[in-house]
Amino acid sequence: MHLLVEWIGVFGFGVLSALSENKNIRHQIAQNIKKLYKQQNQHPTHGNKQTSNENRVINQINEKLTKNKAMISKTDKGSSVIVSYQEEYKEKINKFIASNNFTIANSDVTKKLQRDIRNTVNECQQIIHKSDRWKYVNLNPTAPNIRGLVKVNKEGAPIRPIVNWKNAPAYKLAKLMARKINPTSITVENTVQLMNDLTDLPYDYNIQFASLDINNMYSNIPIKEMITILGKLGEIYNLEDKTKQNILKIT
Repeated sequence: MHLLVEWIGVFGFGVLSALSENKNIRHQIAQNIKKLYKQQNQHPTHGNKQTSNENRVINQINEKLTKNKAMISKTDKGSSVIVSYQEEYKEKINKFIASNNFTIANSDVTKKLQRDIRNTVNECQQIIHKSDRWKYVNLNPTAPNIRGLVKVNKEGAPIRPIVNWKNAPAYKLAKLMARKINPTSITVENTVQLMNDLTDLPYDYNIQFASLDINNMYSNIPIKEMITILGKLGEIYNLEDKTKQNILKIT
């Protein structure tokens, strides 16, 4: 109805412009618009009723979540969501932090880092022009937030950590330095692109693979068995001893 009123209003404006001398037509259009507005206010549309019902359901869900100290979070795969208790979710986050040797600070160091970033930017006269320094300093930085996407298909339902660095003090400066150091793209869209790129490399091309913190992405990989498998693959493909040692050192 609202769109119909807008359309009639635009149409009526065009008619009034073309027939500005005809007072009867102008009067009739104005009366029709008033009538439509009056009908819309007196009789709520189906869309308004549906919106009201949806809001009522959302409020009921929020009340139940609050009452039971529960929360809604996304899963690691797909677009599904799950309902879990807040304490259980916090326990997963704390377990991840404890198992990855994080250093816990006694106070918020964001302000100190902000001062250091400003001093660094002011000293980089050859890299950052004086008029552009403001672009690479977050005005109101905050400590990055971590949230976990629950892996419902894994035993124990561990989390995959997601950290939002956009409000961190060095976020903009880090993006600038990444472009300066390596202006070309070093990412791949999927495994198919990676395999195609590797196929195009010459056979004797000197390349090394390294995977950092892979246990956070694939938490259920048996490390001991994987080392044994990699060793056997090295023997099958006649890899040099130095290469095999580097692979085993990485794992």
